[in-house]
Amino acid sequence: MHASFGAHEVFADLLTPEGVLGNIKPDDQAQLDITRGQQVLLCLSQADVGQSVIVQLGVVLGVEAIEGTDALINRTASLKREGPGGVLVKIAKAQQDNRFDLPTIGLDTVKACQAAGLRGIAVEAGRSLCLERDAVIAAANAAGIFVIGLKIDKGNANADNQLFFLIAGEASGDLLGSTLIRALKRKILPRVSWVSAVHVCVPKV
Repeated sequence: MHASFGAHEVFADLLTPEGVLGNIKPDDQAQLDITRGQQVLLCLSQADVGQSVIVQLGVVLGVEAIEGTDALINRTASLKREGPGGVLVKIAKAQQDNRFDLPTIGLDTVKACQAAGLRGIAVEAGRSLCLERDAVIAAANAAGIFVIGLKIDKGNANADNQLFFLIAGEASGDLLGSTLIRALKRKILPRVSWVSAVHVCVPKV
């Protein structure tokens, strides 16, 4: 009998835990940049593009393509803006197979971020590897860089991108449909977009 094990099972001890890993915590602006990075990556993952993005003050400085994370960090170093440094956000693609190529950070990632003037690393908890974790935490603390594991619900994130159409046969149906939409948005689908339209059928004479 042949057994197949994924990276998340073989290297379970290396998986990034949820929460702040070191002594440095992201401030409010960094949290906004992390959220922005997540939004961008969740959209890009549908097109199977990259695992990393660098955001500074709400501006996307760079997106990882085939060159890898280290090249992304080096490439965006010259794009740094005035103010607090940017944040590296790294998450697995929505369709990514956990058995292969999980997002990974290590000591070299911290050193590259420090050299590029970044002030934080946010990586998906449970679906990424943190190599030499103790060394990463020590280096990040010394450099004043935060490292945080993010819990990401890709199911809800994907639902946020859905658009529903409600087509009514007459104006009264449109009125009833609008009431239904409001109730659903309050109860279970608060961030889904809706479009309603009245379709009037005129019989031929």
